[in-house]
Amino acid sequence: MFEYIQHFLFISFLYPFIELLFAQQNNLLKQSKEELTGMSIKLFTMYTDFIYNWNIFYKEKYENDELFREAMDIIINHYTQFHSFIYGYQLEPDEPDWYNISVLNNMINTVNKNIEYTLDEKYEIYEKYNKPIQETTMIEYNNIINNMNKNNLISVLITIKHDNKYCVQVNNCTNMNLKFTPSSVRFLSIEYEDPLLKEKIPLTINANMFYEENEILSSAFIKRYLEYNPTNRCYSHNYKIHIMDNDINMITLTSKDYILLHKDRYEIISNK
Repeated sequence: MFEYIQHFLFISFLYPFIELLFAQQNNLLKQSKEELTGMSIKLFTMYTDFIYNWNIFYKEKYENDELFREAMDIIINHYTQFHSFIYGYQLEPDEPDWYNISVLNNMINTVNKNIEYTLDEKYEIYEKYNKPIQETTMIEYNNIINNMNKNNLISVLITIKHDNKYCVQVNNCTNMNLKFTPSSVRFLSIEYEDPLLKEKIPLTINANMFYEENEILSSAFIKRYLEYNPTNRCYSHNYKIHIMDNDINMITLTSKDYILLHKDRYEIISNK
C-alpha cells in the first residue's frame, strides 16, 4: 500500500512537468505543420511561376529564334518517336502535306477462329495539293470504294492533311476541295466503350478536324484513332461511342454510325 502511495506522489510531482512537455511537443508539432504548409505553398508558387515564365520564354524563343526552334523540333520529334516505340502506337508522317487512305477489314484468325479487324493504310506525300493530285486521289479512293462489297471491306476513310488542317471523308467521298470552313461544333466528352475492356477510353479529337463537311467517328476513324494513340488499342466492331455535346445532350454511336459536321450543328449518319 505504501508503494502505491509513493508512485502516486511521484506521478503527481512529475505531472506538471509532463503536461508542460506535452504542451511544448504539441506546439512544436503545430509549428512544424504550419512551416510545412507554408513551405508547400511556397514551393507550389515557385513551380507555377517557373512554368509560367518558361512558357513565355519558350514561346518567344520558338517564334523568334530559328536555331532554338529547329533544336526543339528535333528534341520533340525524337521524344515522340521513342514514346511511340515504347508504347506501341503509330505516328503520322512529319511532312506537313499528305493524304492517307485507311481500309478497315476483317479476317478470321486461323489459330483461335476469332474475327480480327485490320487497318490497311497507304500514305502519299505531296508538296502542293492541286487539281491533278485531287483527281488522282479521287480515282484511287473511288476504286477502293467500288470494290468494298466484292472484297468484304467494312469501311474506308480518307484523311488529307494540308497546312495543319485535316479533311476527313468516309466511304463515298465526293468533296476534296479543302475549303476548311470552320465548324463551331464541339463535344464536351467522347468515350469509347468496348465489351472486351473493363473501362471506357476517353477520346480526344484533334481540333484541326472540326471543319464543315468533315466526317468523323466512323468505324475506320475509330480504328485509326486507337492505332495512333497510346491507349489500350483493343478494337471490337461491337463498340459504342458515348458523346456529350455542348448542349449536354448524350448520344451513342455504333460501328454503323458516324458524325457529319456542319457549320453550326452536327448530323448523325447511319449505314453509309
